[in-house]
Amino acid sequence: TLTKIAAQNLDGYLFSTYLLSRTVVQMWAQTERQNRELEEKIMEINKKDENIRHLESKTREQEITINETRERVSTLESRLKENERTLENRAKAIREAHEILKNSLHDQFGVLDELVKGYYDSMNHPLGKKELYTSVKKIIDRIKEDNKVFMELENTVNSRLGNLMADFRKDLPSMQEKDVKLFLFITLDFSGKSISVFLDIPIDRVYNRKNALKKKIKTAGNEIAEKYLQYL
Repeated sequence: TLTKIAAQNLDGYLFSTYLLSRTVVQMWAQTERQNRELEEKIMEINKKDENIRHLESKTREQEITINETRERVSTLESRLKENERTLENRAKAIREAHEILKNSLHDQFGVLDELVKGYYDSMNHPLGKKELYTSVKKIIDRIKEDNKVFMELENTVNSRLGNLMADFRKDLPSMQEKDVKLFLFITLDFSGKSISVFLDIPIDRVYNRKNALKKKIKTAGNEIAEKYLQYL
């Protein structure tokens, strides 16, 4: 009888142990499943956080780009306004230069640039325009020999364009006087023919001299070159 009771107790103990083990295994499996689900959720949250950080980074980059674009636009607007003022002042200087030169001539010849064009065209046709050629040549020779006229032209450019000619001489001290005059004439929008006459060079050399002048200016460095090349 005792043996039977002991066997029953052992069976009960083993069954209880089985049930307990089974319960533990189920709980472990459930815990593992919950852990995996939790890890997946954490990974999903981390991925979302990463996407959010990426979007925030992109947004900041876009804001920086927008701000930089605004600054560039503002700078360009300022430069545009400055260029407009420069063009306006240059136009005034050209008009005043024509007046200075016109006052240095007889009234019947009008603006110097047109007069010099007629003189240039007549040089190869002296029979038809001998009288005009002779008259114009005398007047132009007097002006070419009168340094006061060129000083007035320089002063006009200086007053209208922020001491441009004075700065040109200071920033480019190695420039020869013929180069200074060439820059002056181009700034005042003289025609190639007029420059040809005033500098006593063939008209094709005017354009060669202009290109040579650009190269000389470029050797002074970007900042100085940019200041003067805009007029050429």
